[in-house]
Amino acid sequence: MKISDADIAFQIMKTLLTYKKPIYLQKYIEKPNRDIRVMVIDGEVFGCMIRVALNGQWKTNVAQGAIGRPCIGIDKAVMEIAVRSVEALGLVYGGVDIGESRDGYVIFEVNGSPDWAELTAVTGKNPAKALISSMMRRLKA
Repeated sequence: MKISDADIAFQIMKTLLTYKKPIYLQKYIEKPNRDIRVMVIDGEVFGCMIRVALNGQWKTNVAQGAIGRPCIGIDKAVMEIAVRSVEALGLVYGGVDIGESRDGYVIFEVNGSPDWAELTAVTGKNPAKALISSMMRRLKA
């Protein structure tokens, strides 16, 4: 939820605490109506898509109505940021969500269990085989 009123924020947090739910706060970052999702597997970029918010919405999450588009003309620095982010967390794979702010790139999330249906549709590549191969190599080691 994007909240700009302190009283409403207080009521929401109070309700979440009543039900013993975690509270995550994140500063809103001005960005275009898109962000970049990079799937990293074993230290390499497997695929990339641009997630575009529709109908004037600010949410770029596909599960909340955004759509995926091919990554065309994306800076290689974005790919390096994604790979380093997944490695910094010690993950074998991850979906990294990167925004383009006025001050440069911002990592919104590194998802350790990303959904890849839209990525597969956009890129034509299903990460399942790469993930199975990765796990098989680890089991044999």
